[in-house]
Amino acid sequence: HTFHISKEERRNKKMKTIRRIIFACITIWVLAVTVAPKYDKQINAIFEKVLGPYHHEDKDVNTEELSTWNDTENDITPAPKNSLEVTFIDGGQGDSILIEDAGKTMLIDTGYWDAYDTLKQTFSDKGIERIDALVLTHPDADHIGAAEDIITHYQVGMIYTSVADSDSKTYQYVQDAIELYNVPVNYPQAGDTMQLGNAVYEWLGPVNDVDDTNSMSLVLKVVNGNDSFLFTGDMTGKEMKDITGDMSADVLKAAHHGSANEGCNSSELFDRVKPEYAVISCGKGNRYGHPHKETMQEIKERGIKCFRTDEQGTISCTSTGNGIVWSVEPTTDYHNGSSEK
Repeated sequence: HTFHISKEERRNKKMKTIRRIIFACITIWVLAVTVAPKYDKQINAIFEKVLGPYHHEDKDVNTEELSTWNDTENDITPAPKNSLEVTFIDGGQGDSILIEDAGKTMLIDTGYWDAYDTLKQTFSDKGIERIDALVLTHPDADHIGAAEDIITHYQVGMIYTSVADSDSKTYQYVQDAIELYNVPVNYPQAGDTMQLGNAVYEWLGPVNDVDDTNSMSLVLKVVNGNDSFLFTGDMTGKEMKDITGDMSADVLKAAHHGSANEGCNSSELFDRVKPEYAVISCGKGNRYGHPHKETMQEIKERGIKCFRTDEQGTISCTSTGNGIVWSVEPTTDYHNGSSEK
């Protein structure tokens, strides 16, 4: 038998097909907007297993002769391959420090959860897609808050963290992300050393296991040639007294956002470190009054060149191994935070 389909029937059939396609597209869009974000981590994990980890080609950077202070305001550019660049990221009232060392990257703390967008922009500006070493100095939210997002959206080679734990939801979210993405974890001991790129990294603390997260902060000294840096987390005076290693450094990341409580930034600390530069990472107008008056007084009286993220934003410096060049000039205003302690 021969069947004849009229023009009207063909047109109706064609319209049905078009409507089905439109309906399918709308359904996919709705699912993408409402459902997919809930399973973002699982989707990322599947893509990484199928496609492999993200990689990027190293970009050649022209290295120019730099003066003592770089005239470009808060300029964020990729570090030359033969240098070490340290960026103190302004993420508000928290710590987050990026180290670029001969093509390798280390991120020391992440700030609160809302600092992630700033971290993401910083990494994008520098072409960074992988964090070789993620250091979580201790489990307080202002140091690990954005760690879950970092682990979710970037390939992390190794996590270095304190043995201190917490019952906070933030801490649990980070632990869940570590397990989901199967990121290896290392718990450094005082005296341990490692090499990421050209520099040498030495863990100075914590020395003793105590029931206080701040006193359990990882303390890390980084030596690049004749230049050295000391990263302290929220180290207290108690932890500092327990440290037997050499704490002297050209650059001191002030402990606990410049706090003077618990002996965080005491005269003894400055006597042991003898820094030429001090960097204070804190939020503008924070409710803790960081940095405290006593800390700023120590810095001023000792003639230490001071940098502050609350006043100067993100600050970077480049170590050549024989001198350190900063992206901004040090502050000349040694006032304490705007709030009372």
